[in-house]
Amino acid sequence: MSLTLGGVDPARRDQLALADEQVSYDWNQLDGLLNRAANALNSLNLASERRVAVFAPNSAETVIAYVACLEAGISSVPVSFHLTPSEAAYIFKDSGAVAVLVGPETMEAGLTAAAEAGVATVIGWRCPDREGVIHWEDWIAAASDAEPDPTVAPLPHLHYTSGTTGRPKATETPPQYFPRLPTVQALAAAVRARITPSPGIVVGPL
Repeated sequence: MSLTLGGVDPARRDQLALADEQVSYDWNQLDGLLNRAANALNSLNLASERRVAVFAPNSAETVIAYVACLEAGISSVPVSFHLTPSEAAYIFKDSGAVAVLVGPETMEAGLTAAAEAGVATVIGWRCPDREGVIHWEDWIAAASDAEPDPTVAPLPHLHYTSGTTGRPKATETPPQYFPRLPTVQALAAAVRARITPSPGIVVGPL
């Protein structure tokens, strides 16, 4: 796995890699989940922009979704879970996202916004049964766990401004944070080289 196991000491692969209040994964488990998620995302009917919106608060799945998008060569669109359905719908449509990923907290708003924006695919983790929502857990379980192609070009996230003076404006992650490199493999090597050792704690929203 180019973004996870590639830089992990084999002796540490059974140690904690990712956790939230409900789930925890070691590196081996996370590797398989990321492979499946990336392959599932690549099975979507992606338009030329290759964009998927992430409309959910922090969770392990939120992290997996963003990393899997990188691995699949898909541009993720972070959408604040504080937005109203109408505000989110504008971003879904303007970005050209072909699917919306939601958590249980944003499921209803995400469905409403997706319908308004004309986005047919809504995928939700930890969500109750609901017409129009594909269960993330089943969706990625059905995908291959083979390593996705590491030679694909990584695409930067597409962020939106606050829109305080009008409609939000789209802007890609700048090159100083997201080096413009030809492959996911090259990006992983560049990012790994500049990582500062830390306890691995994430502080603040993703």
